[in-house]
Amino acid sequence: MTRLNVSMKNDLVKVLEESSERNGKTVSSILSEASQVYVEAEKLGIRITDVMKGVKLIEIMKQINAVPVPGLLLDRMINISFRCSQKETSESWFERGRVLGNIMKAYAETMSDFSKFVSDYSVFFPADMFEVNILENRVNVVLSGVGYDQQAAICTAEGISGFLSAYGYGSVNSETSQGFVKVSAEKESSETP
Repeated sequence: MTRLNVSMKNDLVKVLEESSERNGKTVSSILSEASQVYVEAEKLGIRITDVMKGVKLIEIMKQINAVPVPGLLLDRMINISFRCSQKETSESWFERGRVLGNIMKAYAETMSDFSKFVSDYSVFFPADMFEVNILENRVNVVLSGVGYDQQAAICTAEGISGFLSAYGYGSVNSETSQGFVKVSAEKESSETP
């Protein structure tokens, strides 16, 4: 094993020492593990900042109990569900969207923060395009490359509407077609009579 001297800021050294004590590891072993992650990410052409974003997304997925499902299978499940009850399916997607919105507020407190989050994390979303445009009290969410049929687009629009409701926006209009969704919503008044 080769010995290497490394210079670090004092506050980072303190955090590493605390982490090593908490986890029963040496600072040297933590630095070695971190270096290995960096080297492996670089080999794959992944920036370390994207690795950290991926870790944050995994935490969010855990909180909403999400599991990855192949797109074609998800669309088939949506179609079967629609045949049973389009109303219940749509309501379920709206409710799950609202739950996700409430969880996301811990990471992106405002709609402007969420718009930046979408921009920063777009590489991770299974869509060709995902935009959040805010104009005063109105927000437009546009996705393309989502779902393979109309029912999937409808469910996505319901999920977005539920998500936006967690941020205090009421859905005004939804446009859907195969692989395309646009939801427009307005900020609901917080004034009480």
